[in-house]
Amino acid sequence: MHQCQRNSDAEPTHLLLGTPAVRQPAGNHSIVRGTLQAKLFSILLLRAGKPVPTEILIHRLWERPPAQAGNALQAHVARLRRFLGESSLGHEPGGYLLAACPDSVDLHVLKKALERARRQAGRGDHSLALETVEHGLSLWRGTPLAAFGDVPFAVAERARLSGLRLDLLVLRAESELALHQHSTAVASLQLLVKANPLREDLWELLLMALQRSGRVAEALAAHQRMRTHFAHELGIEPGPHLRELGTDLFSRARRPRVARSR
Repeated sequence: MHQCQRNSDAEPTHLLLGTPAVRQPAGNHSIVRGTLQAKLFSILLLRAGKPVPTEILIHRLWERPPAQAGNALQAHVARLRRFLGESSLGHEPGGYLLAACPDSVDLHVLKKALERARRQAGRGDHSLALETVEHGLSLWRGTPLAAFGDVPFAVAERARLSGLRLDLLVLRAESELALHQHSTAVASLQLLVKANPLREDLWELLLMALQRSGRVAEALAAHQRMRTHFAHELGIEPGPHLRELGTDLFSRARRPRVARSR
């Protein structure tokens, strides 16, 4: 069993959230070259420290496995072992494992950052939560598992990983609103809503950010776009919170402005 002896504050060395790579002591990245090598590294890294059965490795490495798939797998394992170091890739009965501590894997560090930021925001420490979120987002270097293309396994994993990143982005917007950074939140939320137009929570945050920025007319226009989109795509009305926000926006827009006394 691989024993972890690692400083959890150190930067992750096994990188999955983008081009598969290993961070060297000097800070530079060594890219895992070759499509099959990148695939094998990524599969093992998703379950770092735990054995992955040979059958799963073969099934995910090749859409049509070669006649001697077991021997071909051994050859690629040997090549990856030479790249990572002899002790980094172990063999277990029926499978292989990447001997990496969880804190050395960028995906694990990102998940821990999300959990920590949620706790910080929950106790009202939004400045610290924002710092933690930014650290988590900095780990995302590009599309993960790109070498796999659109095979079902990779599509499902990318959706899961992208969901973690989206959770961080939502938490960042919530922290910005709590810190009265409304204009900053508007800019990021507009992009999030465009990419995820059926997420009610994102629309709700955008409307609140616009309203708190004094941009009531823009908030009303966004609310109308949201209602139209929901009607066309889902054939439904938005939820009660969004409807209440819309009512409040209409009320604010119709409220007569009081002239300032000189």
